[in-house]
Parts: sequence; C-alpha cells; structure tokens
Amino acid sequence: MKSLKFTLILSIFALFIGLSSCAKKCNVPDDSDTGSIIHDVIIYPSSGSMTGNMGNDYVINESHKYAGEYQIRFGQGAKVPVDYSQYTILCYPTQTTCAASFNRSVVVNDTTQTVTYKIEITQCKDCLQNVDNENYVLVPKFPANYAVVYDVTL
Repeated sequence: MKSLKFTLILSIFALFIGLSSCAKKCNVPDDSDTGSIIHDVIIYPSSGSMTGNMGNDYVINESHKYAGEYQIRFGQGAKVPVDYSQYTILCYPTQTTCAASFNRSVVVNDTTQTVTYKIEITQCKDCLQNVDNENYVLVPKFPANYAVVYDVTL
C-alpha cells in the first residue's frame, strides 16, 4: 500500500513537472544591428552607467567629455583606443526587463544632415528584474553638425 501511494505521488509530481515545462515560455529574438553600425566590434567603456552622466549628449566623438573613456576591439584583436577620426560612438540608455532583445539600426542621411538611431526592443513581461542598457554602437564618423534623432520602440 505504501509503495502504491509513493508511486502515485511520484507520478503526480512527474506529471506536474512535465506540464509546467510545457507551459508557454517567453522567448525573445536574437539582437540585430543594421544600417551604418559596424559589426564584429566590442565597445568597452571605462565604467558602467556613464550614459546617466551625459546629460542627453549621446554622440561620442573627439570633443565629447568622455571620448577618452572608451576602447574597442575588432574581432579577436586587441583592445585599442577609439580612432575618432574614423568612428563615432552612439548610445542611448534604456531600461528593460531581464529578458529583452534589441534591433538597432543607424541611418545617416547626408541630404537632410541627420542620423537616425532606431532601437526596437522586444521584452518578456514575466521577467520582473529590470536591467539598464546603454546601447553603444560604433558607426563611421559623420559631421558634428548632423542632428541625431533617437527612435526607441518598446
């Protein structure tokens, strides 16, 4: 009799585990970077949360107060200082749930002298922890007088 109860309890437990593992889980797509964003590069800020001190100045070029606070690494190469004669770093702080993906795109329009940095975020609502994201991307240098437009969709 005890063996039957144990088997029954074990079967119910296994059924519960099996059903809960089949429950709908939130999956987010992989991140993607398109447009003028340079691929296969990692941006290394000297510390985290620097965007919180930038006062909405999220275009990091040679004249930015934090220009010297970044290094980059292409592929498996060594970390090197950013060559601002060739590149600009764009960023835009967002806060998401702990399960989120980012579709980032940068479009430089020389006719209108604008740069549009678009960030589309997909996130799981059932993930209760919030995460700060600085959304750093490296792009080819563009003229300092170009207006940068941020288009963020949650």
